[in-house]
Amino acid sequence: MHTRHVGRIALTTLLLWSGLLIGGTGMAQPQRARPILIGALNTSWGATPQVVGLRERLRELGYRENEDFVIGVRFTQGDRTALSAAARQLVQDGVDILLVDHDDAAKAARQATERIPIVSTTLGNPVEQGLIQSFARPGGNLTGVADLHLELGPKRL
Repeated sequence: MHTRHVGRIALTTLLLWSGLLIGGTGMAQPQRARPILIGALNTSWGATPQVVGLRERLRELGYRENEDFVIGVRFTQGDRTALSAAARQLVQDGVDILLVDHDDAAKAARQATERIPIVSTTLGNPVEQGLIQSFARPGGNLTGVADLHLELGPKRL
């Protein structure tokens, strides 16, 4: 699936979870007391395409950074063992939403909170990973996009 398309799906999910959209119209709510705090968690060394795309799309939709939203990113620079501490720090910082871009970050976020919505831009099979109960009834606070191309490939043939 094209990265831009996946990013738009995750962005739509993120916006719906955050309450930034009213009735699906794409119109922003009146000024909030504080901006929506989005905590992005990943193992990269810098800004990922998902975070850059989210920021750009929110601006395109008319949201103002630092007034309507703030994106705080925790990069672990390839250290997967640091994800748990980074996730806990984002929760302690009071984020409204956690944005994750792979299985390990999703697991760390789930361990850090059962209350804050977690939006994934890409996961493997979240059922096999133990991140959700089932696709029909996921339960919990995780939503987003699952990449099941390996599982679905044989069925497509």
